[in-house]
Amino acid sequence: MNHLKKANQRLNFDRAKKHRPDKSALALAIMMKQKTALGDILPAIRAAGEDVDKCWEIMLAEGTQFARRNWVRAYFAWVEVVCFLARQHVLHARFGKRVIRPSDIPEFSALSEIRYTVITGEATAEPAHGRTLDYIVFSLIALAKTFGLRLKIARGGKSWETVRAALGVRDRITHPKNEHAFHVSDKDVQNIEGFNGWFYAHLMLPLNDALRTKLKKESTVAKRTKKKRVLTVDTDTLASDG
Repeated sequence: MNHLKKANQRLNFDRAKKHRPDKSALALAIMMKQKTALGDILPAIRAAGEDVDKCWEIMLAEGTQFARRNWVRAYFAWVEVVCFLARQHVLHARFGKRVIRPSDIPEFSALSEIRYTVITGEATAEPAHGRTLDYIVFSLIALAKTFGLRLKIARGGKSWETVRAALGVRDRITHPKNEHAFHVSDKDVQNIEGFNGWFYAHLMLPLNDALRTKLKKESTVAKRTKKKRVLTVDTDTLASDG
């Protein structure tokens, strides 16, 4: 047994169940499907989730750097397609049946992933390319807002550092600059596990019926006091700041 297999065992990869994305995320996707015509994205989410599961199993069985890199790539591909679904849902829900106001243009452009420029005297739309982490955060906040939840994602503390470190692993092996960039350490895997918990905590907010009911009951008070309620999420624990 090589050293990577031993390392995999030490990391207690029985937690692999956390990396089975097709259950809770597809539940959210199905709920969105009931409201918008986004069914063509669901097969992509399902396929990406199956890739994550398969790559995870291969990583456990082989324990090689090659297997680890494939798992990292597959996992973040799943994250990106889930975020794409979230943005498309928001786009259809918010702007599908009304005129776009000037104040809507920044959000509409970001959700559409386009930017406008002038070429040869004509306004032209081009694909927008932003930082992956910024788009993930934007997708989660926009999705929660569509379901009536004002979400604030804290950009500080241990959880945020773990998120940034996990995205650093993704960026490093996707855009390698040297041989060392291909190495995925035990700590890298742990950081991605941490990111997974952070991502799920935010992604599943719209499915938290108890939280949504509580906020709905408080909406009358909020209107009277003109005090907006903002949610923050710390991994698996929900906390609200008034």
